[in-house]
Amino acid sequence: MNLSFYKRNNAVSLLKRHTLCDLDEIWGMACDIFDYRRCITGEGLRETIGYIQDRIPTTRHHRVKSGYKAFDWNVPLEWNLKEAYILDSSGKRIIDYNDNPLCVIQYSESVSMWVDKKVLDNHIVTYKDLPQSTQYATSYYERRWGFSIPYDLYRNMSDDRYYVHIEADHFRGWLDYADIIFKGKTKQEALFSTYICHPSMGNNETSGPVVQTFLAKWIESLDELCLTYRFIFCPETIGTLVYLSKNLKILKRRTIAGYVITCVGDSGSFSYIASQNGDNYADRIAKQAFKELGVDYTEYDWMDRGSDERQYLSPGIDLPVCSITKTKYGKYKEYHTSDDNLDFISSEGLCEALTYYKIIILLLEFNKFPRLMTFGEPFLTRYGLYETLSVREICDASKLVLDLCSFSNGERDFIEIAQRLDCSFFKLVEVASVLEEKNILKLYSHSLSS
Repeated sequence: MNLSFYKRNNAVSLLKRHTLCDLDEIWGMACDIFDYRRCITGEGLRETIGYIQDRIPTTRHHRVKSGYKAFDWNVPLEWNLKEAYILDSSGKRIIDYNDNPLCVIQYSESVSMWVDKKVLDNHIVTYKDLPQSTQYATSYYERRWGFSIPYDLYRNMSDDRYYVHIEADHFRGWLDYADIIFKGKTKQEALFSTYICHPSMGNNETSGPVVQTFLAKWIESLDELCLTYRFIFCPETIGTLVYLSKNLKILKRRTIAGYVITCVGDSGSFSYIASQNGDNYADRIAKQAFKELGVDYTEYDWMDRGSDERQYLSPGIDLPVCSITKTKYGKYKEYHTSDDNLDFISSEGLCEALTYYKIIILLLEFNKFPRLMTFGEPFLTRYGLYETLSVREICDASKLVLDLCSFSNGERDFIEIAQRLDCSFFKLVEVASVLEEKNILKLYSHSLSS
C-alpha cells in the first residue's frame, strides 16, 4: 500500500475494511477448534490445518516424516490417542479422556492393567494451586504412561487398586504444519507465527490460531500490498524448528519483522516480550502500535521468553522477531490447565488483539524514510501550508510540517520521527502524503545510508 492508497483509505477505514470478522464469527472459530485433540503430531493437528484451509484455500499443508532431523532435534514418532480412563475397584470410571482431554500425559504409551495405588502414584501429576483443575502435561521425548488428575479428586481416591487403560498408537508417521503467503510488490517479508499443538486450552492455544487466521483473511482482502506476508501454523518448538530448517535461507534474506501470536484472547492488558536487545524492527513497530491503539502494556525482557521467539531469535537464525500477547503465558494461574478454557477468553479479547495486529501491518506497509527536497526549510506559504499572518505562536499544523521536514534526512523513518515528535504515526503519514504531492518530500522504502 502506497501513500496515495492511504489517502483513499485512511487508517480507520482500513482497520474496518472487509474485516470479515464480527464477534460471533471469531468466537465461532474459537469454539470449533477448541475441542480438537491436538498434539505435536497426529490427527488433531491435521484437523486444525484442514479447518484453516477451508477458510483460506491458499493455505499450504506441509509435512515431514518421523525421524526428520531439524538442526539438533529429531521429529518424534506420530502419536494418536484412541481412549484412556481409570476405573476404581467397583468398575466406576474415575476419569475419562472423552470427558477431559488433558487427563492423559501427552505421548503416553499404551497400558491396560490393574495397579496398586502406590504404583499409580508414580504415574500421576496433580496441581495443588488449582485443586479442581487438570494440569497439561507432556512427555514427548521419553516413553512413559501417566494421567493428570485434579488434586481434589486424586486425594480422595482411597481404593487399594485401580484399573488403568490407555490405548495409543506410536508409529513412524508425520509431523504436519502449514503456511500462507500473500505476495506484495517487494520480496521483503513480515512473518506471523502461531502454534497448533495444545489440546483444549483457550488462551494458550485456541486464541493464537484464531487471531492469526482472521488476520490472514484481512490481509487477503487488501489491495496493493507493499510487503509480502507469511503466516506460519505449526507445532510449538519442534514444528518451528522444522519450518526453519526448510526455509531458513529465504527467511534470513527476506524477513524484516516477525511476531509470535499466542495467549491473545483474555481480557487482560497487553504484554510485549522483547528481542535480546529490544531494538530490532519488530520491537520498534510493536511499541508504536501500542501507542496508536492507545493501550497500556507490560514489557518483558528477553530473559522472560518462553514461546517460539526462542527459535526465531536463536544464534545463527537471528530473525527480527518479538512476541505480543495479552496476559503473558505463565503469568496467569490458569495457564496450562483445564481452567484456561473458553470461559477464560472472549470474542472482545480476540478482536482487540486482532485490531492491534492490523495496526502492526499498517505500520509495516506505510513506514517510509522521508527526505527533504529543498535546501533549508521549504517556503510553505507558496504551497498553502503556512499562515500568511505571522504571530507569536506557530499553529500546530504548520509546526508539525516544519518538524517533519527538519527530521527528513532520508535516514530516519516515520516510526523514529513519530516517537521523536510524540505524535501519531498515521498523522505523520497524512502530512507526508501532502508534502510528497507538492514535491517537498521524497519517500524511500529504505534509508539512503543503508
